Formats: sequence, C-alpha cells, structure tokens
Amino acid sequence: RSELKQRLDGMKLDQRERKHDQSDLVSEAGRE
Repeated sequence: RSELKQRLDGMKLDQRERKHDQSDLVSEAGRE
C-alpha cells in the first residue's frame, strides 16, 4: 500500500517538475 502511495506521489512530483520545465522554456523563448 505504501509503495503505491509513493509511486503516486512521485508521479505528481514528475508532473509538477515537467510543468516547471515547460514554463521555463516558454519564458526563455519569450525573452529572445
């Protein structure tokens, strides 16, 4: 049960980090 919860938490973190990466790329492109 704890393993599944850790996996779900990890997925949430991955999504959050991906959103950060995308927003960073967008802001970088907007600067040029």
